[in-house]
Amino acid sequence: MILRYYPSIGYIIACFFHAGKEDPIPITGDYLPLQVGNYWEMEHQVKFSLVGTRYFNNRLYYTLIEGTDTSYYRNSSDKIYLRHTSGSESVKFNLNAQIGDFWEFQDGGTTWIVGMCSKTDTITINNMKIPNCYRFCFDIPMSVGCSI
Repeated sequence: MILRYYPSIGYIIACFFHAGKEDPIPITGDYLPLQVGNYWEMEHQVKFSLVGTRYFNNRLYYTLIEGTDTSYYRNSSDKIYLRHTSGSESVKFNLNAQIGDFWEFQDGGTTWIVGMCSKTDTITINNMKIPNCYRFCFDIPMSVGCSI
């Protein structure tokens, strides 16, 4: 699975692929792969690292460090939830969504509109084409020219 974030246009592309094959990997609920020790380094962003786990209300969350920020994520039923300091949580990614579906995502007091924009994007990384990527669009509040 590859996760790319393009901040200038505010969307996420998640790709599920078998190396060297055009067939998509079936979605099994193991989305970001949430496993301690995993990390993501993205263009023009700080490194994201999963450094541990923690239980809140008998639910397992993964501790994600982004620069100096700490967040808690969990995976349930093909949805990735972010836990807020208030104890509530919001769905950030919904793999069950259909193209054109939208939902609200709360983060730091800001409400984002997230949409499933595509399930068939192809991206190229280091001359390798990766088909069958999911593209989640985030309507960036207070930005100009962003639409989903």
